[in-house]
Amino acid sequence: MRFDTMPWDKDYDAEAHRAECQRMYATNKLKGQMANDAGHLMEKQIETAAEEYLLNGIAKVIKVPEPFRVVKKYRNGKAQIYFQEHAEPDFIGSIYPSGRCIVFEAKYTDTTRIRLKAVTENQQRALDTHTALGAITAVCCGIQGRYYFVPWKIFRDMKRILGHYSASQQELEPFEVKFTGNAIMFLHYKRPKEHRLEFMRKYSIADADEDMNKKKEQTK
Repeated sequence: MRFDTMPWDKDYDAEAHRAECQRMYATNKLKGQMANDAGHLMEKQIETAAEEYLLNGIAKVIKVPEPFRVVKKYRNGKAQIYFQEHAEPDFIGSIYPSGRCIVFEAKYTDTTRIRLKAVTENQQRALDTHTALGAITAVCCGIQGRYYFVPWKIFRDMKRILGHYSASQQELEPFEVKFTGNAIMFLHYKRPKEHRLEFMRKYSIADADEDMNKKKEQTK
């Protein structure tokens, strides 16, 4: 935060300083509310796609309820609640015909890059656990109105793969999914599989299914 004058200056204007602080607080609060609204809208658009997948027998995916604690109960049946930190990823389900579990987090940004730290440490640990158990894990991320379904091991290792702790639309282009305007079709990529395989070859990333098959062979 910078001001033309500071308290130790002769011409320091306390009222102007206070007004500037209030303006910046209001601006940041509005930005936070807009980001929160965009995140909730994205979740609704994922749920719309999930309903369509279920109707077509493709997959059943549900939103994981946010954990909360009741702070106070009222006589009219209402209650004051406190939302706790979300430890589990946002969505979980299974895919036809294998029945394989799918677990993913949903994140949205109106900036030009999605950051690794957007996924909390607890969510990262949960995704790591599901990955180790053989689930399909990913981050469904929105960047300025475009949407991507990025395998968790790629999102998690973006520093090693891309060289930084954030990713741009261009870098995630092979993982962009179809968007109808009402639904984020997270199981339908816009580009052929070869684009994603080329990305994995370029950065020497092993295929997740191959990794899982090797683990199965080791346990026999």
